[in-house]
Amino acid sequence: MEKGNDGSGAPPTGSFLRNDPSYSTRAIRAGFEPEAFSSLPIVPPITLATAFKQQSADQRGKFFYGRLDNPSRSSVQDAVAALEDAKHGVAFGSGTAAFAGVLQLLQAGDHIIACEDLYAGNWTYLHSLGRRQGIDVEFVDTRDVNQIAKSLKKSTRMVFLETPTNPTLKVMDLQEISALIQQHNLKIDENTEETQPQNSEKELVGCISSLSICGTNSNDSPQTLSNKETHNILTGISSDGSPRTVLESQSENILTRTNSDGGKSRADLEETKQILTETYSDGAQPTSLLSKSILDKYPQKIPADFPHTALNKENRRISNNSPCTDLGDKTERIPDGLPTTALSEETKGIQEGFPRTALDKKTKRVLIVVDNTFLSPYFQRPLNFGVDLVMHSCSKYLNGSSDVIMGMVCTNCDVLSEKLKFVQCSAGAIPSPFDCYMLHRSLRTLPLRMERHMATGLVVARYLEGHPCVRKVNHPGLPSHPQHQLSLEQTYGHSGMVSFYLKEDDLEKTKKFIQSFKLILLSSSLGGVESLAEIPLLMTRVSIPPEMNAKVGVTAGLVRLSVG
Repeated sequence: MEKGNDGSGAPPTGSFLRNDPSYSTRAIRAGFEPEAFSSLPIVPPITLATAFKQQSADQRGKFFYGRLDNPSRSSVQDAVAALEDAKHGVAFGSGTAAFAGVLQLLQAGDHIIACEDLYAGNWTYLHSLGRRQGIDVEFVDTRDVNQIAKSLKKSTRMVFLETPTNPTLKVMDLQEISALIQQHNLKIDENTEETQPQNSEKELVGCISSLSICGTNSNDSPQTLSNKETHNILTGISSDGSPRTVLESQSENILTRTNSDGGKSRADLEETKQILTETYSDGAQPTSLLSKSILDKYPQKIPADFPHTALNKENRRISNNSPCTDLGDKTERIPDGLPTTALSEETKGIQEGFPRTALDKKTKRVLIVVDNTFLSPYFQRPLNFGVDLVMHSCSKYLNGSSDVIMGMVCTNCDVLSEKLKFVQCSAGAIPSPFDCYMLHRSLRTLPLRMERHMATGLVVARYLEGHPCVRKVNHPGLPSHPQHQLSLEQTYGHSGMVSFYLKEDDLEKTKKFIQSFKLILLSSSLGGVESLAEIPLLMTRVSIPPEMNAKVGVTAGLVRLSVG
């Protein structure tokens, strides 16, 4: 990668990576071609339609229903992906929704390593909702790769990073972290190849339970039901065609037929097949609950009236009309008609977009996720360092005008993109077409805005560093920053984010200081054309325990600036 100056107009503090000269053209043209519309517009139009005409009932067009996809959303997803050097972009209704979508890639019992100096919203989500989902969260100083290595364990599935961090602007070595995780994943792949299980019926039922059936612990956190409990819920078919179940009463209700004399006898294999199968409404091949031997002959899907309820902590069955999750009763069940397929040789996963996790060796691997909000893809593109997922709060620098709420996740992995789109559509966590249009409009000026943010940010940082009332300035573009050299090697520059410590660590004096500003506004957001200031301890990080704030350097004298 080529080196260049810092864009400040002043003597450079060092040489950041040089951006491709064509990047500005990419920002203007990516994600949209006039030929896509009969009127040949030169800017992407806003498509507000909630539904789209189909040519036939059995052939779905590119756009079908607004929650599933929309031309405005599709365009801006492609545009942000192009700017991140990614194949796929998945847009969400907010940055927090994007973060929640990423966490849906995990299961109860999975372990996540997160940088301790994390955006307060993400920290709170992990600490509360993440742990309620059964995710094991560990916060470490991810500047030290050795700490990450020590924290890795068998259940680790994700390393979540911010670089630079919010609000103390610590920088992570993406290349070194990626090398560590790749080495860890190679060992997992080797072990998985040696111990790859056979697709026996017992193992498949276990795999289904791990995906779809959870109960509730005494502390209200979810847990996966044991195989014994699963067998109390699900029934299967033996190789000779006879029903096999733990609860005989359930099998009698489903796998029996009435004789001419009014008596009952077991259904034969063909009748069983008719009972336990159901074809998708779109005519697609149905999926199967059954073992590999039966799957090859009779691909099947659980019908809506199959007794697939999970048990609550009092071991009472939940009615088929109950919701999938009822937080009031702390009970859960598998939704009607949920495709719970055993993994086929071809797909290695669950059909119809359900997260393909069971028996998939890749799901045992650790994903690296980077929140790139502070720098934007103009100054940093983490995927080029081996990162799996990059996420943004598009409300900040990507939009740059403080008038859009949106999130985005980018990846080069087809499977991860498919899973994220499933979450996006199923959860309905989508942005509006108008917000998509607004963001796409703003991307066209991203390079110009980021260069100006960097220039003004450096001027302010240098001024503060020489001020007698300031103890320390956090800005990766300054030689005094502990990871200054790393920033030069990893990024194309720095944004307008600056934080600094006043000489006196006194909260009342810090409040008086920021209230004396004439041009800078007091606000907790960032990345807009206006300059904003906040006291993190009282504003964005007020919900975080004092000991955690103190550990990461968030003190009474810390002020964060977003220089416009």
